Amino acid sequence: MAAATLHTGRVEVADTARGVGGLAADDWAEAVAVTTGGSSLSPRSPEQWARSVFEDAPGPVRWFLVTGWRSVLRLRLGPRPAPTHVLGWRILTMATDVIVLELTSPLMTARLVLRAEAARVVMTTFVRYEHRAAPAIWSLAALIHRRAVPYLLKRAAAQPPKPR
Repeated sequence: MAAATLHTGRVEVADTARGVGGLAADDWAEAVAVTTGGSSLSPRSPEQWARSVFEDAPGPVRWFLVTGWRSVLRLRLGPRPAPTHVLGWRILTMATDVIVLELTSPLMTARLVLRAEAARVVMTTFVRYEHRAAPAIWSLAALIHRRAVPYLLKRAAAQPPKPR
């Protein structure tokens, strides 16, 4: 992986992501991809990618994420570690090329759709507001989300897969 050049950036929210894990009437959606300059990314299942993105992030980053999800967004995290959850996100659906994770709160419902391809991994975030305060709270959280997701994806892509 050291020889490949990694690129991250926002991409169009694909209809396939909506069809696999999108929320009915989502209020906010954004997709971010990490790609290589031609070579393949390390072969991992979507679950391995999701665990690498979140669970293998540096300790202070994981703490920051979990604290924000719980305290600011009031999302209800599940058990950690657990085979049915990724850093507290419930595994809703899993297939050979995609995993769908979900968290809910009185404020919002959030879903992450992570699709793993040979030279690209795309994470799409869907948010549906459940409370009138949610748009204002999410608009602030989205500022952090837009920096964190590319960082986490690029970091995971640069790391060798961990045996699980």
